[in-house]
Amino acid sequence: MDVLCVGLMVCDIIIQPVDKDVFEVDSTRIDTLKITSGGDSLNAAINMEKLGITAGLIGKVGNDVFGEYLIHEAQKYDVITSGIIKSDEYSTSTSIVLVDKSGERHFAYYGKANDSLCVKDVDIKLLNEANMVHVGSAMALNNLDGSGITELFKMAKSLGKLTSMDVTWDSSDKWLEKIEDALHYTDIFMPSYDEAKKITGLDKPEDMKEFFRNYGLKILAVKLGSAGCYITDFSDEYRIKPFKNIRVIDTTGAGDAFVAGFLTGFIKGFSLYDSGVLGNAVASQCVMKLGATNWKMTLNEVMLFISDNK
Repeated sequence: MDVLCVGLMVCDIIIQPVDKDVFEVDSTRIDTLKITSGGDSLNAAINMEKLGITAGLIGKVGNDVFGEYLIHEAQKYDVITSGIIKSDEYSTSTSIVLVDKSGERHFAYYGKANDSLCVKDVDIKLLNEANMVHVGSAMALNNLDGSGITELFKMAKSLGKLTSMDVTWDSSDKWLEKIEDALHYTDIFMPSYDEAKKITGLDKPEDMKEFFRNYGLKILAVKLGSAGCYITDFSDEYRIKPFKNIRVIDTTGAGDAFVAGFLTGFIKGFSLYDSGVLGNAVASQCVMKLGATNWKMTLNEVMLFISDNK
């Protein structure tokens, strides 16, 4: 197995378009209602499988119809699902995704199944089989954030595995406190710009690089949204612009798509720059479709898209 993804699994119920005055009126007619899979780790695993990377998944769902749906969606793309736990105590974590006319999304989230995921839930057999362990949802894993991710990454390192971490918005506003110990055992760190700004208190990615250098990271990739990405291995650094003429339908999962593209490039031996370009390209495919994993391209087709859109 190339990558074992650990973290969020979410059933997304997408509603579009929703105006800001939705709570000011009794009824609002919408054009689209779609149920799809979501959650940082599930998204990353599915997207990597699409690109030819073998991915496994460790997460927790409820023993309910939404949980069965998420497992089925993962299996549809050949994600290894033996590490997914079904909870009789909590329902499957679910997001109501309200998408406005510009494509920006706003979430109403129930997350108790994800909140209960802990390091004891990690299947050691799968950990042994993976070349890399990726936590895709730090800051939103109540029983893994802090000491849990640190323990997981320590185990991974003791087994000679690479480690990768992405974060999501910290509603508790603790930020660095939640991940600082784990950063010492992280090889690749991929926050968004806003998340990195909260963690570091700094405005410029180049300054963020110096902040994170102290933790011994191998690679820092900062997702800059509509401005592309900033990537560095603490020797070389690049600001990579996004692709042009992209018709944005829905930005849900764009960051997870970037992660999948970047890690695919890294695993396949691409240069640091080309891995960043691949991350941007996969994110571009994602935002042109509704939902986090509904884009449809093989790695060869994405590479052709890159070649045609230099």
